Amino acid sequence: MVAYLISIIGVIYTVVYYIRLVESRYIPSPQAPQRKSALGAHVVFSKNRLLDVIELLKSANFPVLAVTRSPGMYEGFDNVSTVWVTQVSGGVNPTALHVLHDVILRFVRDNPGSAVLIDCVEYLLLYNDFRTVFKFLTNLKDHVVLQHGSGLVIFVDDSVLSEQEKALLLKEFEPL
Repeated sequence: MVAYLISIIGVIYTVVYYIRLVESRYIPSPQAPQRKSALGAHVVFSKNRLLDVIELLKSANFPVLAVTRSPGMYEGFDNVSTVWVTQVSGGVNPTALHVLHDVILRFVRDNPGSAVLIDCVEYLLLYNDFRTVFKFLTNLKDHVVLQHGSGLVIFVDDSVLSEQEKALLLKEFEPL
C-alpha cells in the first residue's frame, strides 16, 4: 500500500513537472512593463523656445542626441551628440528617415535615460509629406520613450502646419 501511494505521488509530480516545462517553453511569459521616461514625448511649436532648451541642456546630466540642421549650435556641450540632417555627404539625407530612425535607436539603446531633440521637422517636411514624417515621429516616440525609457522633444514652427496637422501632433506629443 505504501509503495502504491509513493508511485502515485511520483506520477503526479512527474506530470506536473513536465506540464510546467512545456508551458515555460511554448507559452511566452508576460513582458516586463514598458519603461516610461520622466521626460516623455513633447512638441514645441516655436523656434524661439530652442534657446530655452539649450539653456536647460547646460544643466542636464544625461546624454542628449540633437537631430539638427545646425550642429554648430550644440558645440561646447559635453553631453550632446549631433546628427546633421543635410543632403551633403557627412550628414543624413532628409529623405532617409529609416537611417535617422536607426541612428536614434542606436543612441538611446547605448545611452539609457537619454533624450533626443529634433529641431528640423520643417526641413524633413520639405522632402517628405506630412503623413510620412508623422509616422516616423510616432514610431520614434514609441521606441524612444516607451520601449527605451528616454525622452523625445521635437521643435516645429507651427506656421508651416495646418490645423489638422497640429492637432495630430498634439494628440501624440505633449506641448512644452
